[in-house]
Amino acid sequence: MNSTGAKNAYLQEAEFRNTDWFNLLFNQNLTQNHALSISSGTDKAKFYVSLSVFDDPGWTKSSSVERYTANVNGSYNITNNLTLNMLTNGSYRKQKAPGTLSQDIDVVSGEVK
Repeated sequence: MNSTGAKNAYLQEAEFRNTDWFNLLFNQNLTQNHALSISSGTDKAKFYVSLSVFDDPGWTKSSSVERYTANVNGSYNITNNLTLNMLTNGSYRKQKAPGTLSQDIDVVSGEVK
């Protein structure tokens, strides 16, 4: 029936349906951080390489973070008085929410601004 009482009865029944909103809106995952480094060398040359991965699925569906970093260092003794050092690093970060800035979360849609 299309009456106020029938609408209210339908809405009250819908209110008590078994929907686990916490399970639908939030994650219960582990944050992972892995790193690998290798170094070696001789009297003439030394090198160091490191790689790391950080994965945080986030507390909400929109707050996940993935980060990959790499560092490479090389040192070469050309003569007793001259050494050549080469250093490089790089990183990649995939994140919807700003990491160091304040954020505002729309509680209805889960959008992070």
